[in-house]
Amino acid sequence: MLNSKFIEYIYSKLPEQDRFFRLAEVIINENGFLKIIILVPADKYDNYMSDNLKNLIVKHTKDLLKEDIFEIIYRKTVSDDSYIKTELIKYFYKHNPIIMSQICDDDVDIITQNDLIKLRLNTSKELKDYISNNSIIDSVVRHLEKYIYEEIEFIVEESKSIDYSARKRINFIGNNNNKIRLINISLKTPLYETIAKQPIYISDLEKIRDEVVVCGKLSDFRKGISRKNSKPWASFVLNDTTGRVKCLFFAKNKKQYNVVDQLNNDMTVVVSGSYNPPRENDRAEWLIFIDKIGVCDIDYSSITLDVPYKEVPSDYLTVEPTPYEQEIQSSFFVSEGPLDDRLRGNIVVFDLETTGINITEDKIIEIGAVKLVDGVIKEKFQTFVNPGKNIHIPEEASKVNNIFDEDIEDAPSFSEVIPDFFKFCYGSTLVAHNSTFDVGMITYYARQYSYNFDHNVIDTLKLAREVLHRTTGVSLEVLRKKFKIDTGDAHRALNDAVATAKLLKELLKIGKN
Repeated sequence: MLNSKFIEYIYSKLPEQDRFFRLAEVIINENGFLKIIILVPADKYDNYMSDNLKNLIVKHTKDLLKEDIFEIIYRKTVSDDSYIKTELIKYFYKHNPIIMSQICDDDVDIITQNDLIKLRLNTSKELKDYISNNSIIDSVVRHLEKYIYEEIEFIVEESKSIDYSARKRINFIGNNNNKIRLINISLKTPLYETIAKQPIYISDLEKIRDEVVVCGKLSDFRKGISRKNSKPWASFVLNDTTGRVKCLFFAKNKKQYNVVDQLNNDMTVVVSGSYNPPRENDRAEWLIFIDKIGVCDIDYSSITLDVPYKEVPSDYLTVEPTPYEQEIQSSFFVSEGPLDDRLRGNIVVFDLETTGINITEDKIIEIGAVKLVDGVIKEKFQTFVNPGKNIHIPEEASKVNNIFDEDIEDAPSFSEVIPDFFKFCYGSTLVAHNSTFDVGMITYYARQYSYNFDHNVIDTLKLAREVLHRTTGVSLEVLRKKFKIDTGDAHRALNDAVATAKLLKELLKIGKN
């Protein structure tokens, strides 16, 4: 009603050629002062929005309101697909992280018909029902009307062809200047309240002007007691490999006191809170005041840095793949009905043996992998990796993987191995059991040598939880026994890779039934 009356009145005072804007929203502060936001198509703003026209709009607004209690802000808008999708995802990120976690760029179709823009979201029946039953369609339209000049229609349709378990979700939508980039994490232990949203890149903090969620490795940890109220506080720096941000946590009640004592350097955490950006020409770091925090694992493969990466090598130089031979290979995956679509093309199933479980601190000491072509294992890739001088394999790790210092003494370095492994994986979907660790670790270290493992990923751990309907008892060791998978010694990279490939077959078979 306000939009209609305001625009009708202002339009009545202007010539027809100047009627190319509309009211986006009115924000009233606590003192009753109005912030009137007017939406103008970018081309109209650049070519026709003169100072004279702005002054006329101010004058007529004063005449309408009878008081000088307002300011007018002009919001330029464009109607290209990337801008519209970005605004849609911003809304979901802020208000509906459940939806945000289940959609991709390709799920959204945009149809422009004169002054009408139709957004069609193709999704699962469950998500369609969730959106329809929670008045989300109307909320989305109201949000987009604040940023898009044309009339908006938002449609949600069920698409049975979407298979979420077999594809990698796109982690940004929008153009390079306005995209939201998200990081995949697994929340391990909430320290204070649960964080539902995915974290954004620290380097993209300035693009989100609301409460922010970021993650990273903790360093420069300090703690103390406030002189003002005798309550504990903590400060630290987070680094997600895209940037650094300083964080402050002030305990406000007894439930939060224990949080400070649980924090220490080298932890990987996710935090939510409000932030203060650095002032103009100030080199200070961003400062986040934390209201929620938890321990997490970061999927470093979901982080894409804007750096030039190396192309796939033309030849293997250090580790040459060899043919995979097994008596039952001819019928390994294809003996029981049609081939599952998720097994078509090239798939590399791999496993790492490491000195520990800290992705950014521990080192890779063995890589084992097999390549499937249309469901049949064709090649294998195996090598020890020398982690460098003066790096000792901890006894705890050797007890698990049976790899000792003498085994890796003459092995090639990671810098020598990674070009060959990248070539072996090129053009393939990656499969791992707990891909957050294996894919995250190979990605983290590969990027130090300018190789980007930006592959589609299938995680057999997550797949097992889905098809077996359980959250425990889904370790590779337990599932090997359950499905009677015998591939030799467990906790050796190649044997575990073959076991994971066979486990993939069993899980996909259950998923079909």
